Amino acid sequence: MPQIVCPHCQAKLRASSEKLAGRTVRCPKCQRAFVIPGELTGTAEPVRSQPETSPPPSPSVESSAQPESPLPKAAPSTPPPAVETPPSEQTITCPHCSAPVILPPELRPDEALCPHCDQLLAPAAAADQLPAEVSPPPPGEVPDLSSPPSPQAPSPASIPSVTDPLQLIPRISTWLVVLLTVCSAWMVYPALWLLHNQEGLNRLRSSRKLSNGLVLAPILMLIGYGPLMVLLSCLTTGFALAATVEESAQGAAALGVWLLMLVAVGVPVAIGVLVLVGSFRAKGVLEDHLQSQGVSRARLSALATFFFHVMYLQYKINQLRSRRR
Repeated sequence: MPQIVCPHCQAKLRASSEKLAGRTVRCPKCQRAFVIPGELTGTAEPVRSQPETSPPPSPSVESSAQPESPLPKAAPSTPPPAVETPPSEQTITCPHCSAPVILPPELRPDEALCPHCDQLLAPAAAADQLPAEVSPPPPGEVPDLSSPPSPQAPSPASIPSVTDPLQLIPRISTWLVVLLTVCSAWMVYPALWLLHNQEGLNRLRSSRKLSNGLVLAPILMLIGYGPLMVLLSCLTTGFALAATVEESAQGAAALGVWLLMLVAVGVPVAIGVLVLVGSFRAKGVLEDHLQSQGVSRARLSALATFFFHVMYLQYKINQLRSRRR
């Protein structure tokens, strides 16, 4: 029997017949396939595994088409940041002169004065008082012409605006203030001027304020000055009449005279001192407000304030308001 050698494990095998030459058999030892050579004597050749060849792909419409370039991915859309809209101005109708006034958002209607009549504005907005816009009638409907047309609202450009808190202080003629001050013995009208303008001065941009005690103390002294003088005069007269009858009443009459002189001189002096202190406090408030507005020469004269107090302050307020108009 012919002998062959396994090319993998070199095992010697015997072929049962020469007809097996050229055929592929499997080694019984290593279980690997090999080809029996034509000549049965010798080493057989191992089986070479041929790579599987896949048939060429058939041309198709998809393969022949050019690959589409991928579209660029859109960046994720981010919502725009929310923009804070500043508060809008409001239109106020003055209840005294019926003039429209544009009020800035930082002021309330009860804080602003009308530039026309120098009176406080009403809290009701003019936008609520103006007639509503009439929408056009639908097609096919006849409009009602019996009612008169509503008046047109004035344009915002023609309406004055209140932007400076200094406008809250009323504008009074300086000569009128001088006349009232002189006629009231430099006491009554200055005290009333501080009381009347306390709210307007305290709304200015200043850390210093006019306190209620400083403003009300002269008013209370003026109210009690007259009755106290009448009471002391009656007591002094009674003691003087009694002294003509009895000598023991002479001391009481003299004491009544001294009290009457003390009240007659001391109360006006105290009122004048309080008015002077209030005038200098109002001067400081005005200076602080002018410095916050960036006004040059924001200092007021201390000498003029000492001699003319509220007359000088009213003159400066009128001058500043005339410049801002």
